[in-house]
Amino acid sequence: MDYFYARGNDAAVALAEHVGGSIESFSKLMNKKAEELGLTDTHFVTPHGLDEEEHYTTAYELAKITDYALNINEFAKIVKTKEYTVNINRKL
Repeated sequence: MDYFYARGNDAAVALAEHVGGSIESFSKLMNKKAEELGLTDTHFVTPHGLDEEEHYTTAYELAKITDYALNINEFAKIVKTKEYTVNINRKL
């Protein structure tokens, strides 16, 4: 399966591969979570949501996913962060 990588989406792919071992395995995890959340109009194929015929959701179910995620303290903290300085080898 070919995946188009737009700017920033390579990070989503790297995270998916780290968490799930592969894009396909990560998608299975996401689909399992969607099922647990009772989402019936959502199906994941990619970690970034770019065009893929079998990858879809609705605005309503995306809002339900967001509501679920915002109840995870670490996620809520990350998404409300406006600025963060990354130090690599103790250098800016």
